[in-house]
Order: sequence, then C-alpha cells, then structure tokens
Amino acid sequence: MDIKLIFITFLFFLSTVKVNCRVDPDKTTMFSNQTFLSYQFQSGSDYLTSINFEQIEGPSYELNFTCISSNGTFCYSQINEENKKQLYGKSITYTSQSNPQKQYKLDSEMYPTPIVSSPFQPPTKGGLSILKGTYLTFFEKLTYYVIYPKKQNIYIIESNPFDAINVKVNCPPGCGYQLIKWENGNLFNFSYSNPSVSNVKITSLNIIVNGSDFCDSTFSSKITIDGVIIPTSNYSKDEDSIIINYTQQHTTKSLMKIETSNVTSTDIEIVFKPEPLLINSVPFSKGGLIIIEGLRLSSKQINNNHYNNITVKIGNITCLNAVSTSTDTITCNLNAIINNLPLLQSNNLPVSVTINNITNENSLLFNYGIVQLNPNKYSLPDRVLQLNGYCLGNSNSTIIYLNGKETMLKDLKINNEETTLSFKIPEEFKSKLNVSVKVNNVLSNEIQIDITFYASYSNQQPSTNGNSNIIFTLYNIKSENYNKIPSITIHPDQSIINGVSVNSSNNQDIHSYSFSIPSGCGKKEINITIGSQSCLSSITYSEPIINNCFVSNYDGKNGNIICNGNFGNKDYFYQSSVLFSNDEVVPPSINSTTLSFPLISGYHSDYLIFQMCEIQSKPFKLNISPSLKTIDSSQIETIGGKIFILGEFFSSNINCSVFCNDREYQSVFENSTTISFDLQIPGPNDILCNYTFDNGKNSSDFKIQYPFPSIENTSSINTIGGNLTIFGKNFYNISNIKVEVDNQLNCFNIEFINSNTLSCFLPPINESIEQQESFFKEKLLLNNSTIINSKKLLLKVTFDSKTWSGYIFQYSKEDIQIIGSSDSSTNEISNHQKNNISNNNKKKGVYLSRKSKILLSILLPFFILSIVSLVIFIYVIRTKRIKRNEYIRKVNNLKLMTPEEKRIEREQENEIKKRVEMEMFELKCNLLCHTTQIFNSLSDRAWKEQQMKEHQKNNESNQFQPPNNQVNILNSDEGSSQQFQSPNYQTNEINNDEGSIQKIQPTNNQVNVINSDEGSSQQFQSQNNNIDNH
Repeated sequence: MDIKLIFITFLFFLSTVKVNCRVDPDKTTMFSNQTFLSYQFQSGSDYLTSINFEQIEGPSYELNFTCISSNGTFCYSQINEENKKQLYGKSITYTSQSNPQKQYKLDSEMYPTPIVSSPFQPPTKGGLSILKGTYLTFFEKLTYYVIYPKKQNIYIIESNPFDAINVKVNCPPGCGYQLIKWENGNLFNFSYSNPSVSNVKITSLNIIVNGSDFCDSTFSSKITIDGVIIPTSNYSKDEDSIIINYTQQHTTKSLMKIETSNVTSTDIEIVFKPEPLLINSVPFSKGGLIIIEGLRLSSKQINNNHYNNITVKIGNITCLNAVSTSTDTITCNLNAIINNLPLLQSNNLPVSVTINNITNENSLLFNYGIVQLNPNKYSLPDRVLQLNGYCLGNSNSTIIYLNGKETMLKDLKINNEETTLSFKIPEEFKSKLNVSVKVNNVLSNEIQIDITFYASYSNQQPSTNGNSNIIFTLYNIKSENYNKIPSITIHPDQSIINGVSVNSSNNQDIHSYSFSIPSGCGKKEINITIGSQSCLSSITYSEPIINNCFVSNYDGKNGNIICNGNFGNKDYFYQSSVLFSNDEVVPPSINSTTLSFPLISGYHSDYLIFQMCEIQSKPFKLNISPSLKTIDSSQIETIGGKIFILGEFFSSNINCSVFCNDREYQSVFENSTTISFDLQIPGPNDILCNYTFDNGKNSSDFKIQYPFPSIENTSSINTIGGNLTIFGKNFYNISNIKVEVDNQLNCFNIEFINSNTLSCFLPPINESIEQQESFFKEKLLLNNSTIINSKKLLLKVTFDSKTWSGYIFQYSKEDIQIIGSSDSSTNEISNHQKNNISNNNKKKGVYLSRKSKILLSILLPFFILSIVSLVIFIYVIRTKRIKRNEYIRKVNNLKLMTPEEKRIEREQENEIKKRVEMEMFELKCNLLCHTTQIFNSLSDRAWKEQQMKEHQKNNESNQFQPPNNQVNILNSDEGSSQQFQSPNYQTNEINNDEGSIQKIQPTNNQVNVINSDEGSSQQFQSQNNNIDNH
C-alpha cells in the first residue's frame, strides 16, 4: 500500500512539473512600445527568459529578457533600432525559467501589438505599399487579415534581406476606411489614399478632373461645386479621372470637393477662364469697335458698371471701354494707329481678355485691316443689297466685284465705321449673285446671294410701343407659290408673323402683303418666306426723337439736364443711354416723353444724342454757359510760369485771352474745368493783367504776385572779410540786388549764380567800423578757449521790391587780436583769464576752502552712515520676509516629511542662519572701517591745509629759516610723507594747495622740493650739492 501511495505521488509530481514548464497567457500581462517590451507574470507562475525567431534564411534571432521577482515576476527587454529589425520569423518560440532547454511556441495572446509609425494609405487601385513601424511581423503568418468592410488579406512580400520595420505589402483594391485585426486580437484602423487632383480641364460642356485614388465606379462619390451637389447621373469616373457634365456661363472661381467612402479630398479651386474665340478687324487709320465672341465673356454680377472689371489688350494696346454685352460677347474701342507701322508689326497680335483678374489662356490673334464680308448677315429690300462686315473702306476707293467682275456703282454707301455697305443691284443681274470687295489692294472673301426673290417695304417704321402694320412687296414669286401665305421670321426672337394680301394685281409674281409687326427696338434681321422661296431682309424700329433740352435748377454746385421728346417703349429703356460731352450716361430718370440726368462740371456745350437699342436720335445742340470761378497763379516762379482759369463747362472752342504789359497771351484748353496761359514774364515786381472770358462776356483785372526770396543758409567768413555765398530760393536775376549785414556792412560785387544761390564780397570790419571795441563787445562772444564765437547777425537781401531779412549770418571763429585797445579792456581780459583759471581749477576739484572741507568732513560720514543704515534696514526686512515665506512653505510640507528629513532640515536652517549672521557682522565692520578712514583722511587734509597757510605766511615775511640738519616735510593733499636724515643739509619742502609756484632762494647745501597738490614734485636749483627728491 505504501509503495502504491509513493508511486501515485511521484506521478502527480511529474505531471505538475510538466504543466509548470509552460507559461500561462492568462496569468501574463504584456506591455510594449517602440523601445520597450515587457511581461508581468503572477506569483508562483513560470516566466519566459527569451523569445526565439526562426527566420526564413540565416540563423535564428534570440531576444533575451531581464527578469525581476517581486510580487510576481517582471521580465523586460530593450528594443532598439538594430534588434527591432530582427523581430520576424516563420516560427516564434520562447524558453522558460523552469526549463531553459526546451522551446515552447509563443501564444498569439502574448504577441505585442504592431505599432505603425507613419500613415498607411495604400492606393485605391491596390498594389505595392510599405508599412512602417515596430513589431509589424511579430507573428508567424505572411498576411494581415482585413475584417472591414469586407474580409480580405493583405499579403507580406518576402524579400532578402527582409526589413521588419519597413514591410512591403501587396494590397487589394479598395476605398475608404478599412480595419485590420492583428494576431493578438487588437484592431488597426487605416484608410486608402484620399482623392488627389493633378489637373482640371474645362470645356464648354464638361469639367474633366484628372488625378488618382478616385476609387472605381462601384464606389459612389459625392462631388460638390461651391457647395452644390452634382447628381450622380451628371458624372462618370474611374480611379484616375472624373468627367462632370457642367456648364458655367461666367468667368469665376469655384471650389470643388470630391468625397468617396467618407474619404475627402482637399478643396480644389476651379478657375473658369474667359475663352475668346472670334474677333473682327478694324482699319489702321480709324480703329473702331472690336467685337469679341466666345465663352464665359462676363462676370457673375452684370450691372451698369460691369465693364469696370473687364480689360481687353490687343498686343500691348489696351482696348478702351470694354463692355460685356452678353455672356458670349465683349465690345471695346480700339484706337487708330497714328504712325503707319509695317503690316508685319501690326498683325498677329495676341488678344488678352481679363475679367475679375482672371485672364484667358487660349490663343486668339488680331489683325488690322482684314477685309471680311459676313455671309450670314445681309438683307435685300427692294433689290438694295445691304452687306455687313469690317474694314470695308469707303465709297470712293472700295471696289465691288459682282460675279467676279469689277462693277462701278454710283449709289455705293459705306458707313464711317466701315462695317456696312449697300447698293442697288444692277438690272442685268437676275439670279444668283457672287459678291466680293477690295480695299487697299486687299480682297475680301466672296459670298453668294440669291437675288431672284426679294422684298421691299414702305418707308413707315414699326413702333416700339405696339403692333404696326407694315406692307411688304415680294418680287419674282414663282407660279407654284402664288397662292401660298408668306411669313416673316424675326431674329433673334424667332417670332413668326403671317402676311395678309393687300392687292389683287394680275401680275402675280409681284405681290404686296401686310404684316402686323409686334413692338420691338432697334434693327432686326428678318427672313421672308413664301412657299419654296425665301430671302433675308431687315426692319428698323422708329428712332427716338428729342424736341428740347435745357439746364434746370443749377445753383453753382448741383443741377440737372432735362430733355423732352418721344423716347419709345419703357420696356427697352434698360438698353438706352445719352451721348453728351464725350460721355455716355444712363439716365436715372426716364419715361416715354421726358428724361433727366445730373449736370456735372465736366460737361460743356455739345450735341446731345439719345440712343436706344443702338438706334440714335438726331443730335440736339445743348448750350451750357461756361462759369469762371477763380484764377490760380500759384505756379508763378521768378521767371514767370503758368496761370490757370478755373471754372466749369469749358469747351475746347471757348474764346478766352489774357493781356499783360500790353501783350495778349493765348489760352490752352486743358479740360472742361481748366484753361491755362503760359506767362514767361520775369519778376520780381508784381504786374497787373486783364482777362476776357467767353467772347468778352466776362472781363476783369487780376494781379500776378511773384514769390518773395527766402534765405536758408550762408557761408562763414572771418572778420577780415571775404567772399560770402548765400543759399536759398526765389532769387531774381536783376541788376538791382542789395546785400547788407547788421545794417552797417554792404556787400560788393554781387553775382547772381542761379535762383538758389548768390555770392558777394563782404568787406573787413576795421575798414567799416570805427568803434572796434564796441563792436566786439556787442557782436562777438568769447568762449573759454579764448576763441571768438560770432552772434547771429541780421542779414538783409533785397531784389528791387522783394526783400528778405533775418538773423542768419555768423562770422567764423578766430583769435582775438585787438591792436591799441584801452587798459580797461586789457584788465578785463586779464580778469577774464583769471576767472577761467579759477573755473578750471574748480572743475578739476583742486580748490576747496577750509570751511567747505570741515563741513564736508562732518556731513560725509553722516551721509554714508545713513545709507548704510538704510541698506541694513532693507536687508533685515527682506530677510524676515524670506524667512516667513520659507516657514510657511515648510509648514505646508511638514506633513510630508519624515522625522529624519525634519532633523536634516533644521540643521541646514541653523547653518544658513549662522552664515548669514557672520556675513552681516563682516559687512558692518567693513563699513565702519571705511567710514573711519574717510573721516581721518578729511581731518588730516584740514590739518595740512592749516600748516600750508602758516608756511606761506613765513615765506612772505622771509622768516622761513629752519636750523641745520632739519628736515621739513609737508605733505600734499594727495601725496605721502617721507622723512630724510641728511647731516649738514637743510631741506625745505613746500606744498602749495593751489598749484602756484613760490620761488625760494636757499643757501649752500639746501634742497628745495615743492610738491603740488596732485603729488608731483618740482625741483629748484641750489648753489651747491643739489639733492633731487622725487
């Protein structure tokens, strides 16, 4: 029985050992980052000591762990750039602490979660991508498992050598956000690449977007332009391009955004640029109206001022008054070429259209003088052929070719703009007619016109206000069309009106019909059809009529121009304007019989024309009386200049003149508010002129005042005289110039250099002034370097009637040289020199009186002690405040300190307190010693001063006789004292506190050393046995 029990126990022990040799994942906690991998094992459980990676090629890699046992076991390993590259293998095992000889498979729960260090966004097409990070291949499979939105694999691409931190993968096609499940069960969220746009191409009907990662057609996209969603039926796409059916009629900028599977592109700016496609030509000599046709030739906001943001340039020439008349048309005025440039330089000019700072990219070239006929725009009323085109020349020089032959036409008419021509078709031409023209040896294109069927209508014009019955006569009607009802199609409205027969002539090939023409405006092209026959013609609505115009309620600032007449249908007033004084005005107030617009100062007498739908009224001459406000002569200079008559409503043919000095000066028209006169009359004397204005209706005198001279600076000369240069402005080149200094000295040899500079000779003072001493005292000042500083003296410059004066002239500095001056002046200078010497000594700090020194010796220590006391007081207060704050901090931290820490803190506090007390004691001692030294020094100085004065008195009475072998040493204020013992020698050493020299005559064997107050020594030569004492 005992043997069985022992055997069973042994088997149980073996089974226990086997189980404990394997690490239990449920009792293990894993932590990892890019530099650290660790495991925490529970108490009593086995733990790993290394992880082994059996790599595809080459030796295996072992990652060792350091383990610490305390309330369980903590094992960790440092992860660096080298070993993280080795963390991969087809098999991953570990060794445990209990059985280091055996390899166990590492459970997936113990795999560290891969750390992706950079964004992972594979292309939507799929294919090669790189996954960067740490622990990316810390498992045994060669795939990543995608679980959302659909299950699929991302395959790892094997390579040699294998890079475990830059893993190459092969991704399947996809779109939007995806979810990977790692081997340890954790999840990783990534997305395919965002849509990216490389370029956008805009056509008349589409927007073509090229780029990448748009996802295939199985993934729907949300496309918005300026926030408006584009329906899915309006676009098609693949991974690299999207074609959007979208039309933009205006030049503008828009923002587009593309979103697929919740992945959004950045905002894409789409620029809809103007696209000019066609342009007409104009002649060199006249210029003319340029008509540009194309796409997006307007901005989104079209109003009366919409032309302000449109710029048209042809070559380097700006086309003026550019106006967008529709979304596909721009008109502007191109000036004539004044100098006849060679044809090659004037043709093939690039056309640039800019709207709201957006310029076209397409190429359109312009050429001057291209003769062109419009094959689609002509009319044939009553066999009068009306053709449209450009550069059609004039009726005197243009050659007409009919059916290839040059034809002389007496009734040829061509408008001034060279855009329309008309002529009666000669009778010999009955059917089809081929027409071309030649202008300046340039032949136009040829157009073909069927003239067998044509129409004419009466002189009556249709009204703009309502239906008008207009009778048309049709010619050469074919027999099969006799009983057909004719019709008129009005362009561009495409309205159709049927005719009603108005006669029953036996000649049925010529028949008249009445048509009820609806209200309209301007000139309309029409197509007349009867049966199988048709022809082109045109109708022109009645022109507006001006009966009268006048200026109303003008008060000198504001007023209106009012016109009465018949201005047509109010429905077309938005196409109306007034042409007046080189300006085009949209009348703010208008009805069928009256219009008005503001009177501005830029207007003048001129013809006024009202136009509506490009049909102009007959001109009406409106006279506006010019108004003179003032005469501006501010630009008159020393040699004359321009004067300006300022006012309102001036015209270029206004009659205005000015008379000065019995001479008439002609006017120059500047603009409607300014007339100028160039009066080259030199000054300086003001003159009286007379003007006549508006044919003598206004006449008066006015005065021209010349500017006064102004002196800004002069050169400086000595009192002995010299050349003086005067600088300023408004100097007059006349002979009568006078320059005077201090109302006494007159300048000679005056020379005018220019309007800003004069020169003259100023005589010396002693040639013009008798009282020299008085002059020096009043006009010159002595500075403390015995150099003359001149006061600013009065300078007066006169040009005939114009004078300037001011205190601006100064003599230059010079040494005082006064010959024959009085004794009083000599004494004055001597006293002045003594004062200067005394002042210099005071400035050097050499001289102090005895009373001052005693007072200083008393006050200075008191002042120093006061400062020291104040410093100590402030220091004590600050120290107490610091201690209080420190005490509060310590109290707050007291609960956190152990008894040992408290003891150490108290010892440190006592040590600091002792050190502070010691430093304060040393500071007080040093301050006291320094104060005592200063006091002793001042006392010693006072004593030495007393001794010096006694010696001076002895020297003055010649009683300074020291005995033999006597050494007298008197210390200076700043020197040290030394004693000499020299037998049979007498030494006199005298200190002079004021630095003056006292001469002493010593006897034999006498050494005299005189020390100045600055510690220097001076030696006097004795008779014998001289001794130098330094």
